[in-house]
Amino acid sequence: MRLIIAVAALLCLCHPLTCPAETQPPKIRVVGEHKAQVAPDHAVLKVRIRNKADSARATKALNQKTLQKTLQILSGFNIKDRDIETYGPYMTPGITSASTVRAIIRDFETVSAMVHALSTKSGTKIEELRYGHSQLPVLMKEAQTLALLDAKQTALSMAETLGADLGEVIFIQEQSVPDDKAFKITHDICIRKRIEVVFRLGPALNP
Repeated sequence: MRLIIAVAALLCLCHPLTCPAETQPPKIRVVGEHKAQVAPDHAVLKVRIRNKADSARATKALNQKTLQKTLQILSGFNIKDRDIETYGPYMTPGITSASTVRAIIRDFETVSAMVHALSTKSGTKIEELRYGHSQLPVLMKEAQTLALLDAKQTALSMAETLGADLGEVIFIQEQSVPDDKAFKITHDICIRKRIEVVFRLGPALNP
C-alpha cells in the first residue's frame, strides 16, 4: 500500500498535466547606443580606364597610354606613388581593354579639380570617391565599448527603479544601424553602434 502511494505521488510530480509550469526568471532588455562624428583623414578615388581599338595589340597600347596619362594627372596633384595602385589591364569581349587605378587623397582641397581633370579625359571614368579614416577600426571598437556601457547604465537605472538587483547577461546582439544621410553631405564619418543586451533580474534589494 505504501508503494502504491509513493508511485502515485511520483506520477503527480512528473506528469505535465498535474505539475505547475516552471516560472521563467525575470529579465530586463535594454539597447545601448553610441554615436559620434569624425572628420575623414583621406579619400579613396577609383578611376576606371576603358579603351577599344581595331586589334588586341592596339587596344592594349591605347590602354597603356591612357593609364600613363592618368598617373601623370595624379602625380600633378601631388599623389605619392605609395598611395597609388593599378589593376589590369583586362581584355574583355569586343577587343576592349580595361584597367583600374586606386588613389588615396590626403589633401581634400585638390579633390574637385582632380575629379574634373580625370572625368574630362577620354577613356577614363570616376568609379568611386569615398571618404575614410585610417583609425576607423579603433574608433568602431571604442564606440562598441561605449554602447555596452550605455546599455549597462540604463539597465542599472531601471533595476534600481524596480527595486531589484541586476544579474548576469544572458543575451547580447549588435543591431544594424541605417546610414545617416546628413554625414554623407558633409563627408564626415558617422561612428555608430547599437547593441541589445538582456540581463537577469535578481531578487529585490533590501530596503
